[in-house]
Amino acid sequence: MKPRIVFDTNVFATSLPNRLLDRNLTLAAREALDYGQQNFTPVMCSATQRELEHIYLRDRYDAVVPKSVRRQHVDALTARADIVQIDPARPQPACADPDDVAFLTMARQREAKYLVTRSTLP
Repeated sequence: MKPRIVFDTNVFATSLPNRLLDRNLTLAAREALDYGQQNFTPVMCSATQRELEHIYLRDRYDAVVPKSVRRQHVDALTARADIVQIDPARPQPACADPDDVAFLTMARQREAKYLVTRSTLP
């Protein structure tokens, strides 16, 4: 199995819709996302999967990219993903942003080699 990687959904929120729309996305961000998806097994939980679907399937992209094409992208990513069940009873890692606890938990639980985020330290 390929090494595991956790992508914060903020990476997809800024990268994938723009990529589908073929807008100017920084080359480094596009290459990093492509490299990560090709060389690692993405780790997701049900909450991050729902958030990814919410980002990808927004109505505002309907006029540019058919929803069926965007749905295929989501399905392809989740089909390759290692889906984690986060146990709320287990101790959670300390984190400045409560929304990021799930990503830290998934990374630790699946011993991910990388966690990719656009978040910054406070």
